[in-house]
Amino acid sequence: MPANKYAAIRYRVIHNCLSKRFPDYPTKEDLIAACEEALGFDQGGISASTIEKDLWAMKNETTMMGICAPIKYSTTHRGYYYTEPGYTLTNMPLTDVDMEAIYFASSILSQFQGMKMFEQFSDAIDKISDAVNLTRTLDDDLDSSGIIKFDKAPYFKGDHLLNDLALTIKNKKVINLLHKGFESDAAYNHTVHPYLLKEFRKRWYVVGWSDAMNAIRTYGLDRIEEMRVIDGIEFRESQGFSAEAFFKYVYGISQPDGKFAKVQLSFTRTQSKYIATQPLHHSQTLVKEVGSGDSRRVIYSYEVVPNYEFKMQLLSYADKVKVLKPKSLADDIQRMIGSMAAVYKKSSR
Repeated sequence: MPANKYAAIRYRVIHNCLSKRFPDYPTKEDLIAACEEALGFDQGGISASTIEKDLWAMKNETTMMGICAPIKYSTTHRGYYYTEPGYTLTNMPLTDVDMEAIYFASSILSQFQGMKMFEQFSDAIDKISDAVNLTRTLDDDLDSSGIIKFDKAPYFKGDHLLNDLALTIKNKKVINLLHKGFESDAAYNHTVHPYLLKEFRKRWYVVGWSDAMNAIRTYGLDRIEEMRVIDGIEFRESQGFSAEAFFKYVYGISQPDGKFAKVQLSFTRTQSKYIATQPLHHSQTLVKEVGSGDSRRVIYSYEVVPNYEFKMQLLSYADKVKVLKPKSLADDIQRMIGSMAAVYKKSSR
């Protein structure tokens, strides 16, 4: 394998190590061991000077690799770290070895399509398979081909905590979160027993037991300013917590009181076609169709918690939907529409 391909692999290994510094900052020896394992080298196959050169290149050489990594050494922790949380090697080109690994991984993933335990990842697997197949068909980078454009998830603050939180859940560790809500100007400490990581609309959340609230609560990773493990506190077991049951009636992520409502929505003829092909919620059931021609309406029923995310989704349909039941939800939507109208009236003066 050419030396530059070895370097590209080492860069990615180093990046992975720096992205997973919790609870330790990787030392030079840690980076050497990780690179040797990835390349299948025996101990001593990679020198300290090689890693030093790699770190320098990742920080300073932007022409060849297209990266300028914010790497620093912490004298306090005696290891390396990224000064920019969530830093990624998005501009670093894939090597032939990388592509072969992706092709192989894609073929393995496709074999699990349809299996119940992988149902929640079916969309991601489909997208990976499509991208890999298209890349092979075009024999080119998809973005630079000019004929295909994928929806890219933007960087969001907090994604560097994913690995750390996954470890605390696996190892049943109690954590302290310095969390700042969107409606608050100050961040507050929360003692949390984490149970689950959940993604919704390209944002990640941790779900766990809050000691202060004496209930299960959800915290957005993009609003976590600091996180640390608390030693000496016994982890509170989930006691029957089930992600499937917890989110059964939830659209999105929040459930203020956990009570679901029997909702009926009336969609226009055109909007109903979108709803039929991509249901708003798994409980969606066709009730009936009323009217005829362009004035025809299609009514669907749902069993869902009328939370903030659900209301925002209904508002996104504008005049293409009307809430029939319950009245409380219809009243909330009407008030929100009234507030929106008032904002535009003020701005037009």
